[in-house]
Amino acid sequence: MARKSRGPKKAAKSTAKPAGAGRLRELIGEIIDAQTRGDQESSAAAVKALEKLEASGSPQVRQRAVEARMAASNSHPQDRSRLLNELAARLGN
Repeated sequence: MARKSRGPKKAAKSTAKPAGAGRLRELIGEIIDAQTRGDQESSAAAVKALEKLEASGSPQVRQRAVEARMAASNSHPQDRSRLLNELAARLGN
């Protein structure tokens, strides 16, 4: 007796982090540190690296890199810090 098909199997959720997520988190940390110290050159260099990551990362990393770059350009220091920390926390999960 043949078994009845119950439909297509659902794919398991992937727990692997997207390529470039570690580098993105590292860059966000660098931006936060540089802006805390008032080091505009280091902050600008990290933002440049974010722009490169936007072009080469996985789709999720590219989206987060755009968000990080936009947050880094925020003119209010407390908002900028909060947004960047929230992004880093989301990448950690």
